[in-house]
Amino acid sequence: MGDNFDSNGGEQNSAKGDHAIGKQVNNHGPMISTTGNQAPAVNAQGNVTITYGVPFEKYEQVRDECERLKVEYGTKDAAFVSFFKILEQESIPCAEWGAKLPEIAFRHKELLLRFEAVTSDDPQVQALKEQAKQAIDNGEYDRADALLNQAKERDRAAVSKMKANLAEQQAALEKRQLSEVESCVDQAGLQRLQYRYEKSAQYWQEAAAALPEGYEWERAEYIGAAGYDLYCIAYYAEANGNGRSILVRQDMTFIVLPTMQRLCHS
Repeated sequence: MGDNFDSNGGEQNSAKGDHAIGKQVNNHGPMISTTGNQAPAVNAQGNVTITYGVPFEKYEQVRDECERLKVEYGTKDAAFVSFFKILEQESIPCAEWGAKLPEIAFRHKELLLRFEAVTSDDPQVQALKEQAKQAIDNGEYDRADALLNQAKERDRAAVSKMKANLAEQQAALEKRQLSEVESCVDQAGLQRLQYRYEKSAQYWQEAAAALPEGYEWERAEYIGAAGYDLYCIAYYAEANGNGRSILVRQDMTFIVLPTMQRLCHS
């Protein structure tokens, strides 16, 4: 990584990166080198190196693994600072770092890939997620979490508003459906009044079909009314001796009654 402080003598003051500290008065002492996020230069006897925020002797044990992960996953140096921070905060023994680093790097890369296909149509959410992706890429996980929380709350507010609008639309839809049903029932009554049973049966069936979900008893009632009117047609057909009774009774048996049976057993 590029945040280095080297001193071969005299006063040196160099600070690069987030909260990096590097100042050493070392007129005749050894070279001191610091590298990493919040990694101060250490005044000690002999050469001291702090790499990615951890002492060099710890880093040395996993150096090859870090180099491999850089190539395989394209992990940035800044992200390794967070990797080692996680290992130390969770008190993971140094002997296990070689196994844990690939695991963390894989999850890091997997998370970045999720941002390749942002599904939101909201430009602000898209911008927040792009910033979160950049923060993750740089190992700034707390900042990424805060940005994602903003995106989530914006989506949550939009969803809540849409649900409220949907509920209003659903209520309005049901009201219009019931109004349509009332018109069908009125038409059926009007036709029945005139002994036009075939037409009234049609309107009863239209009323049953127009009912919203949850009105099953009313649906059964209207189908039953249609059946009654069809029966009346058969009755009058028999009285007139015109042979329509067989056809109409077939309609009642194979159309109306099975429908009513399904409703009764639902």
